[in-house]
Amino acid sequence: MIEQNRPDLLVLDLMMPPPDGIEVLRTLRSRTQTATLPVVILTAKGDEANTRLSFDLGATDFLSKPFTPPQLDARVRTCFARVAGAAR
Repeated sequence: MIEQNRPDLLVLDLMMPPPDGIEVLRTLRSRTQTATLPVVILTAKGDEANTRLSFDLGATDFLSKPFTPPQLDARVRTCFARVAGAAR
């Protein structure tokens, strides 16, 4: 679905039915069409190992649950600002 209708940003949970969020992130980063797609990980698995793995695999940002809407809004705005800055 992402390849047919590419979003501007993806909010991805790590705990999903197969494929899990880590596998989805790996797949996204391995494909030319989605290699630079901003991805915010939003998950209850906020331990250091999952945080580090997410960033190592190319996550743009990481937010642990529980979170507030203003926190998510700030992360999304920051991702868009990074993308806009990289396009210059």
